[in-house]
Amino acid sequence: MQRKTQNLATGVLPIFLSVAAQSAFGQELVSRASDGSLGNSFSREASLSEDGRFVAFQSKASNFAPGDIPPTSPFGSEEADVFVFDTQTQTIELISAGLDGLPANNCRDPEISGDGRFVAFVSSATNLVPNDLNDASDVFLFDRETAVLQRINEGPGGEDADGFSDGIAISFDGSLVAFESTAPNLVSGDTNGLRDIFVWSRQTNTIERVTVAPGGIEADGTSDQPAFSRDGRFLAFESNATNLVAADTNSRRDIYIADLAGGTVERVTVLNDGTEADSSSEHPAVSADGRFVAFESRASNLVPDVLNGSNSIYVKDRLTGEVSLVSQSTTGVSADGFCEWPSISPDGRLVVFDCPSTTLVDVDNGGLESVYLRDRATGVTTLVAIGPGGVSADGRSFRPSLGVDAVAFASTATNLVAGDDNGEEDIFVVRFGLFADSFE
Repeated sequence: MQRKTQNLATGVLPIFLSVAAQSAFGQELVSRASDGSLGNSFSREASLSEDGRFVAFQSKASNFAPGDIPPTSPFGSEEADVFVFDTQTQTIELISAGLDGLPANNCRDPEISGDGRFVAFVSSATNLVPNDLNDASDVFLFDRETAVLQRINEGPGGEDADGFSDGIAISFDGSLVAFESTAPNLVSGDTNGLRDIFVWSRQTNTIERVTVAPGGIEADGTSDQPAFSRDGRFLAFESNATNLVAADTNSRRDIYIADLAGGTVERVTVLNDGTEADSSSEHPAVSADGRFVAFESRASNLVPDVLNGSNSIYVKDRLTGEVSLVSQSTTGVSADGFCEWPSISPDGRLVVFDCPSTTLVDVDNGGLESVYLRDRATGVTTLVAIGPGGVSADGRSFRPSLGVDAVAFASTATNLVAGDDNGEEDIFVVRFGLFADSFE
C-alpha cells in the first residue's frame, strides 16, 4: 500500500513564548481539502497530537480524497472516512484507505498518538485488510511513517474477533492501543459475556485483558471508554462492575485506573474517607504521569454545593485524593448545564470540556453547547469556541481534544472563522498561551 506521507512531529514539547508575546486565541478550520476547499458533508470526532500540529477526524465529505463517493445521507457515520490534517503543511491525508487505495466507508472514532505518527480508528469495512470476515466493527492502526495498516483486535493466530470492538485509546508513541470489545476469543478464559477493556502491544503483538478482578476473576459488569497516560503505564476506564476493587457497593458506573506495570486497579470516584459516588461517572481523561484523572459525573457528593445536580466535570488528584470541581465559573458558580467529554493537558493544569451552560462565562452564548477551558492553577474559566472579536459561536461546539497549547473540537458554528459557508459541522483548532493571563 503506497501513500503520501509528511514529515512527522518529533514529540518534543514546544518552547513557549512569554505571556506578553502570545495572542489569546487563534482559530483555524482544519476539516478541509489541501486546496483549501471546505467539506461537502460533516466532520467530527477530532483527536489532536500533543504539539497541536496534527488533527485526526472522521468525515463524510467526499472532496477530501480522490475517488471518494458523495454521501447518500446527511445522517449517521456509515459513509465516513478517517483523515489527518497537518496544520504546518496545510495538507490532508486519507488514513482509512482500502486495499484498492480508495476510501473505505464505515470508518470512525480516530485517536492519534501524541507524536502524530499513529492513528487508531474503528471500522466495520471489510476491505481494509485481507480476510476480514467477521462482519463486525474492528480496531485498526495506521502507521503514517511506513504507511502500514493493520487490524489489531484479533484472536490467537490472527482469527477474527467474535464480537464488536470500539472505544479506543492510544499511548503517546503508539506502542499501546486500548479498546473495548464484546469478543470472547481475544484472550483465553473470557467467559463473562460482557464488554471488557483490552490492551494491544505493538512490540509483542499480543492482547491483554485489563478489566479483571484480583485473583484473575472476571469483571461482573461492562467496561468502556479507556484513556491512557502519556507513557501508557496507566489506563483509566469506566465500569459498572462491582468486583474490580473491594467495597464497591454503590451499584453505579465508576471511574477506575489500572497500573499496567504494577497489575493493580484503583477506583477513582471515591473520596479519601471511603465515600462512594452516589451516581454514575463516565469519560475519563488522564494527565501525562497518571496523577490527575478528569471525568464527568452526575454524583452530588464528590464536592460540596454542586449547583445543577446534572452532569459536572471533576478532576481527581490520585496523590492527595482530592476531588475538585472543574465545570465552574471563575467566580465559583457551578455550570447549569449537562457538561461532558473532558480532556486534560499533559501536566494536569488545563481541562477542556463541552457544556450548554449559561453560568460559566459572561459571554451570552444563548445556552448552546460550547467548549470551555478551565485553568486549575488560576481558577480561570474561558470560553474557547468564540469568533473574531470575541463573538460567541452561533452553533453548538463539542467533543474537545486538548494538546499542550491548543484544542480541537467539532462545531456547527458559521462565525468562528471567516468564509465558513459550507453549512456543515466542521473541525476547528484553537491555539492559546499556556498561562491564564494570556486569555484575558
